[in-house]
Amino acid sequence: MRARTAVRVALLALAAAVTAVALAAPRFTWREVELVEPRPDAIRVRTSTGTAIAVDTRAFAPEDRTRLERTIARRVREAAQ
Repeated sequence: MRARTAVRVALLALAAAVTAVALAAPRFTWREVELVEPRPDAIRVRTSTGTAIAVDTRAFAPEDRTRLERTIARRVREAAQ
């Protein structure tokens, strides 16, 4: 049960961060993602047009960060099909 709560909190935090940044951040589709760079404190996503964003993951539990990385990879993979 704690794991589910932690995931929900992490997803809510991510949604809030994305919403706050989305107002000024560039927009792109999963299909445009060319590179995903996991870094110690963030996950950086770059597109074929040179756009880049970074998702700050310092507050994430290790398993939540892993889950986010896998979700991003799955979305990119699905968009490429």
